[in-house]
Amino acid sequence: MCSLKKRQRLDGLLLLYSVVDSQTFVNLKHWIKVLREVIPSAKIMLVGHKLDLCLKDPTNRQVTQSEAKAFAFQNKMLYSEASGLVYHNVEETFNGLFESKNMIFA
Repeated sequence: MCSLKKRQRLDGLLLLYSVVDSQTFVNLKHWIKVLREVIPSAKIMLVGHKLDLCLKDPTNRQVTQSEAKAFAFQNKMLYSEASGLVYHNVEETFNGLFESKNMIFA
């Protein structure tokens, strides 16, 4: 975790899970709780990563996009999927978080 001074200036962060590993998705509840306690005002974007493995073979996916979107909505987070390996949706993901600074979460 970053220092207290840095945490106080944090406006947003990316919380990643692997779309091909359901245990990483299950672990999100714990990490959201920790983040909300430590940085309550930060906007969080949930990002499903390793999307390239699903683009190659859709049977690799263990967490559906609809399941992840519903989870993000329930936890008042933005949502995106990306692959750093093939640079799929990476820029859009970061831009979405930067633009969300002015968004109001229900």
